[in-house]
Amino acid sequence: AYELAGTSYKRVVPAVLHLSYIRQLLLSSVTIGLVGDTSVGKDAVISALFNLKTSVNPMAGSTSRIEVYDIKNDGSIRVCNFPGFFDPNDKKIDEITDYYLNHVDILCVILDISRGFSNNDKLALKKVIAAGKKFLVVLNKVDLLRPNQTNQVVANFQKILKEEYKYSGDVFCIAADPLIKGFENSGID
Repeated sequence: AYELAGTSYKRVVPAVLHLSYIRQLLLSSVTIGLVGDTSVGKDAVISALFNLKTSVNPMAGSTSRIEVYDIKNDGSIRVCNFPGFFDPNDKKIDEITDYYLNHVDILCVILDISRGFSNNDKLALKKVIAAGKKFLVVLNKVDLLRPNQTNQVVANFQKILKEEYKYSGDVFCIAADPLIKGFENSGID
């Protein structure tokens, strides 16, 4: 039957099969985007959670483009390190970040708990919610809090997330130190 088909049919069928193949590849992969304000520790979190070498730099705004890391060699799991939202040095980054928010499957919002719940954190959460993606919240730098304050500060973050952003998911507290590989000696199991 294929031999009797016209040229249009012979072009369309391979194209549809190719699109079907691409769709299967996309459906069998997941892309995780790490987002947050500048200097919240996105590079350190990627390094600690995924055991990847990142370019950790203490200077705000050091990540100037989206960096993509393959967790598995087959491309089925990718992590995207977004530049910090609201970089005072480059407004163009916000435009790029806004565009790419729509191209990830799930977002991991990193907040620096030691700074308190900042206005930039609130704006970042609004951006993430506006993107309509599933997300989870990670409170980084929990080790910088006084031990007797940790529970109260975490509870305050959870209350704000629930009341102002209707977030009822888990909140993960970590201490991703860029000088420590993984979570060894960081107090995190």
